[in-house]
Amino acid sequence: KFRGGSRLASVARRPVALPPRALPAGPSRAMAELVMLMANTTSPENLRSIDKCRVLLKKHSVRAPTEVDGSARENLPLRGRLFDLSGDRGAYPQFFSKKDGDVYSFLATGGEVEQMDELDKVVGEMMEQNPKFLEENPDVKTFGAVFEDFLTT
Repeated sequence: KFRGGSRLASVARRPVALPPRALPAGPSRAMAELVMLMANTTSPENLRSIDKCRVLLKKHSVRAPTEVDGSARENLPLRGRLFDLSGDRGAYPQFFSKKDGDVYSFLATGGEVEQMDELDKVVGEMMEQNPKFLEENPDVKTFGAVFEDFLTT
């Protein structure tokens, strides 16, 4: 579902706390871990999005994430921290980069991952017409930029 506006506008709604390409080079970057905040006990809509995102990550050659069950009692403190980072409570899944032991950066919501997949072809066509498209539209999220540190190919 898109909350108002065009699909492109909805992709541009939420800034990324620390874009993957802004992470410092060096050992901590190489050690980054992809984390998916998900829930085994949630709405059917969230469960469908979680399953769809697993498929989309594989489709786009993104390394399988470590899954954190936000509905499990033992994960409630971490879930609270991650919700604070994303600003989107109760929506699953959400994706984060984890580095330096316990430092998390918000990457995308499940809805944004689905939108990135839907817009992948359109963004590619825009890049063919204007190679500076992403440079000129920094709020447009792509798999290559958001999951740069976690690509398997």
